[in-house]
Amino acid sequence: MSRQLETAFEKASEAIELDRLGKVQDAIEKYLEAVEILLKITQSNPSLSKYAAKITEYLDRVEALKSIQSPSTPITSHLKSQLQV
Repeated sequence: MSRQLETAFEKASEAIELDRLGKVQDAIEKYLEAVEILLKITQSNPSLSKYAAKITEYLDRVEALKSIQSPSTPITSHLKSQLQV
């Protein structure tokens, strides 16, 4: 596994733990960091597009957390549009 991929999944693990602890804003930030790394990886290496499902999963969770914080327009739409699934 590449170092970038390891970093992305470390960020995601941190996000999941923060989410579990109810630290919504911190969890959102970690999920988005993981998404950004995974997007870069999948865009530069199409053979890794299998991670698109994880990106979508993390973005969906960010949207859910954002709606808990303050219901408004989803902020992740532009990131989802970058997925080439």
